[in-house]
Amino acid sequence: MGVSERSIHWFWTSAMLALLNLPLARCSAASVMRVFRLLVGRSGYCFGFPRIALADLFVPGCHRMVEQAGGQLRLEEQVHAVAVEQGRFAGFVLSGGRLLRARAGVLALPPQALAHLARDDPAVASAFPAARPDWFAPSPYVSTLLWLDRKVTSDRFWARVYAPQDLNTDFYDLVNIRGDLAGGPSVIASNAIHVPEAHRLEDAHLVQRTRRELLQFAPRARKARVLHTRVHRIPMAVPCAVPGNESLRPPTASSLPGLFVAGDWTDTGLPFSMESAARSGALAAEAVSDAVGRSLRVALEPPGTTGLIAWLGKRA
Repeated sequence: MGVSERSIHWFWTSAMLALLNLPLARCSAASVMRVFRLLVGRSGYCFGFPRIALADLFVPGCHRMVEQAGGQLRLEEQVHAVAVEQGRFAGFVLSGGRLLRARAGVLALPPQALAHLARDDPAVASAFPAARPDWFAPSPYVSTLLWLDRKVTSDRFWARVYAPQDLNTDFYDLVNIRGDLAGGPSVIASNAIHVPEAHRLEDAHLVQRTRRELLQFAPRARKARVLHTRVHRIPMAVPCAVPGNESLRPPTASSLPGLFVAGDWTDTGLPFSMESAARSGALAAEAVSDAVGRSLRVALEPPGTTGLIAWLGKRA
């Protein structure tokens, strides 16, 4: 059976939505080629599905490690400005004017928040001279969840090949992933990636379209009754990989000694993603350690290529 040019286009549009959070026609060529290189030059990719919520998986352990190392976790504290003494970072000025001194600091902020801080703080503006309010437009997400009265699939995850009239890109049956739901009726979670108009649609309409698309993969859902629904609108998800973004991604170290930045949008060598966010945190930890005279190496290198693509890279 031949594969049409249209099918190839829809496949790659679907891949770009899933990996770069933007339709293919609007993607950065540099970002597309990075993903293409990884897809073609590597095999054996696997999806990981945590059995508990990510906040429960990571936060308690990280909190304990911070406190065991003598640190503190302060919630509801807002940074008003960056303190500078003798041309280097000296700490953060919190709301109310209190100075929290430190030898090194990390601004783990989305680009829009960093641009807002730079507008009001000359020190941040000088440390990140390229900061602009229009940095890295976010890719809007809509996640629709359906609680059904029966189990409709044994699969954990499936994705849809792109079609212009579609709403959702990927689906999960959480009962096959989460240990606390095991053995119960299906709980379907779906993602609509970069569908700005979905934010203006009523919940009932999104639920109806999601259920219709679910039936295409899980026909058993036709007899299922929807017990409960929930729609989450995420206006500021990961950035869109638009042309020019790659050259704007800042390094971990700013031009102000002792001040660093972290986030999925920084220059991590990875596409905008949770993996990029995690690597940015590791790179920031290394940079802070270096700044205070310690040695720490925790950042994993971006995945390399194997096979023919790796060989061609060595020959180039």
